[in-house]
Amino acid sequence: MLNEDEEKKAVLGKNLDYIEELAAKELQKTFFGEENVGFIDLMIWPWFERLPAVEKFRGVPFNAERHPKLTAWCAKMRDHPQIKTSIYPTELHLQYFQTRNFNVGL
Repeated sequence: MLNEDEEKKAVLGKNLDYIEELAAKELQKTFFGEENVGFIDLMIWPWFERLPAVEKFRGVPFNAERHPKLTAWCAKMRDHPQIKTSIYPTELHLQYFQTRNFNVGL
């Protein structure tokens, strides 16, 4: 039987795998908005920007072997000029996660 942390890791990993499946179907070009960053890319990017910190904090693998489409998309997003000006370092996200009490509602 899995403990609570292992169960959360498993659920997150399973959800990332599902999102990878969706990306394999929907991400036919460089971005979800075809060859240019579009609305969908910008709306989901903040969640993916945090994934390297989540990977370190929770130990859930997010890598090119397991999630090739998503990791390629993340790399393209990180290289986009407007994203580069507003991205936060992984270590800052990680510091934030480490200060949170995840046993309360907020």
